[in-house]
Amino acid sequence: MPAFVPYVPPPPSPRAMELGQRLAEAIEQYRQQHPDLNRLDVAQAARIALAQAGGSDATAPRVAIAVAAGVAAVGLAVALAVGLGVSGGRGSSPAVAMTSVAVFTALVAALLLLLLRRR
Repeated sequence: MPAFVPYVPPPPSPRAMELGQRLAEAIEQYRQQHPDLNRLDVAQAARIALAQAGGSDATAPRVAIAVAAGVAAVGLAVALAVGLGVSGGRGSSPAVAMTSVAVFTALVAALLLLLLRRR
């Protein structure tokens, strides 16, 4: 049975903690001047600040790649399984179809990991 190992991000560095504290103080000062400030405004402002500072959120493109690869893998695996089942030849047994799906999905997952590590 396959095991699921969740990703646990590393703890924040002391610099990240200090910067987070400064940002929280700046947000609180701004909130005192503008009491109607909401979480969406803060989130959008943080994205704008990251873009202007030359940094970016690298997880958004990675999530898009992962979702696209997952959808493609499932679609192609289903098409492969249906094709093997309809062919009526040696490959029409359910065991061969499931093995093909498993192998194909593993190959797509390996390719996805390689792509994500390069970014």
